[in-house]
Amino acid sequence: MKQVKLIAIRDLTGLTHEEAARGVGISRSYYTQIEQGTRTPSITVLLRIANFFRTTVEEIFLTSNDTLGNINRQRTASKLPRTG
Repeated sequence: MKQVKLIAIRDLTGLTHEEAARGVGISRSYYTQIEQGTRTPSITVLLRIANFFRTTVEEIFLTSNDTLGNINRQRTASKLPRTG
C-alpha cells in the first residue's frame, strides 16, 4: 500500500527522493520503495524517517483519515494564493 502520508510530508518539505533518502541514511531506491509500499522498512528505519521529518512513526505510517485530511489541507493551502 502506497505511503500517502510519507509522500505528502516529503512534498510539503520540497525534498526529492534523493534528499530525503540521504537525510534518513538509506538509498534512494529503498526510500522510493517504502513510499510506493513495495518494501517494509525495519523499526530502525521507521524511526529514522520519523526523526528526519521531525514527527512520529504513528503520524506517518498509521492510517487515520483525520491526519491525512490535515496534511492534504496544509498542502492545498500552501499552493493557494492568499486572498483578502
